[in-house]
Amino acid sequence: MIPLPPNPNDSELLASEQSDLEAETRWLLNEEFDGLVAELNREFDCFGSERIRSVFYAQPRVHAVVLRLNTCFAYIAEDDAGKCAGETLALTTKSSEVLKGYVTLCGPQLTKGEIMATMPKHARGYPTHTIISAQQPYPMPQIADLKESIQVLRVVTESLAKPDSLDQGKEAARCLLDHLNNTMAILKPKEELLFPKQPSYEDSFEPALVDTLSIGFHLDADNLIAEVRALKFHATPPVRYRSLIHGWVEPPQVHTYNGRLAEVLDSIVVVSTVPSLKAIWASLCASHALSSAYREKLIAVQEAGR
Repeated sequence: MIPLPPNPNDSELLASEQSDLEAETRWLLNEEFDGLVAELNREFDCFGSERIRSVFYAQPRVHAVVLRLNTCFAYIAEDDAGKCAGETLALTTKSSEVLKGYVTLCGPQLTKGEIMATMPKHARGYPTHTIISAQQPYPMPQIADLKESIQVLRVVTESLAKPDSLDQGKEAARCLLDHLNNTMAILKPKEELLFPKQPSYEDSFEPALVDTLSIGFHLDADNLIAEVRALKFHATPPVRYRSLIHGWVEPPQVHTYNGRLAEVLDSIVVVSTVPSLKAIWASLCASHALSSAYREKLIAVQEAGR
């Protein structure tokens, strides 16, 4: 049983907290208010004052979290139903002569695209043109992982709906926060997705990329990051040497890329915002803030009731 502060009249307690609940719910949700209050009233009638605190402190924030996560759930539903039409993103720099092109993100892959890049230290400064093959799309593993994580979030959110005690409410909120953190971490680039550890996916480009050119894509929050690099390979690690004109010359920095020592001669980085990911990222951030507030409120209520 959830401990309650002494009160000679449960009806007065119910009326007071119901009034506060209505004001808080309007602020949190700003929509579907009448239906939510009716649902809460049914909860009060069913469980009475013994569960009034768990219902009062759980439901508004839970509904607010679910409403915001609906954006994520809708994204997964459309993808499962094969309704993903894809999002075409422009790839441009301030000077269109440096890089221009586009990519189409559909589900967990780039299904098509075209890039023209010009770098002074690659191909004698001539433009390099390539397309993403429709037969061999460029994989985006972060999207695949995001989809799986959101499906788990849907299940975890259900455990928040009707906690039997404040302890269960706190644990459900902690579990949801952990999964929200994991989901948000997926949309941050990991080391294995960044140069020089990123997979090359040569088969995704037509014509095939020369080995001195690296093109890679990854996600960072709600952005698609495209990186193009001109490379120079070394048979052995460069060493410091002495020049008659310049004195001691430090060796260039090299990376192990595809099993070879590579020096980056030139690079271009382009950032494009993905509309669907922008909505999902905002939804995850808002849900995280609401879940944190919900858990803190439950902790405060439990401490006050001791």
